[in-house]
Amino acid sequence: MPINRRRFLALSAVASLAPSAVVVAHTRREYMVRVNGRAVNAETPLELLTDFLTPNHLFFVRSHRLFHPTDQPKWTLSVDGDVATAMQLTLTDLRRMPVTEVTCMLERAEVKSTVKQVHTLGSDDPPKGVPPFHRSMPLRPVVRGPWPMGY
Repeated sequence: MPINRRRFLALSAVASLAPSAVVVAHTRREYMVRVNGRAVNAETPLELLTDFLTPNHLFFVRSHRLFHPTDQPKWTLSVDGDVATAMQLTLTDLRRMPVTEVTCMLERAEVKSTVKQVHTLGSDDPPKGVPPFHRSMPLRPVVRGPWPMGY
């Protein structure tokens, strides 16, 4: 089912509120494996992943920062900029919009040992252990060349 612009905005707004609710919900589940103690990084034990589709309550949680509770009655989403009509939506407005479910697959790209690793630090004082020839490599050939660049 195609997603129109209005639906995309609604999903984006709800997604921005979801992390705080998800963090609270998943930290209370004993079966989730907590990897760290501050921002939530919780994994589902492999023995619980028995189906092709992962149910929401078993989905892993990755939070790179701490989330603060949202004041839901006062929260608004402003849509402005390069749009035909600027608008401001409340959480109630968003909840009135139709719900759509989309099934998709996320394939994680792993680092392959056959890929040439290139260090480009762009720093006059690179970390110890980085060879001089890596420090002096010009950035342009790396960006336009056939090698992936990671940072």
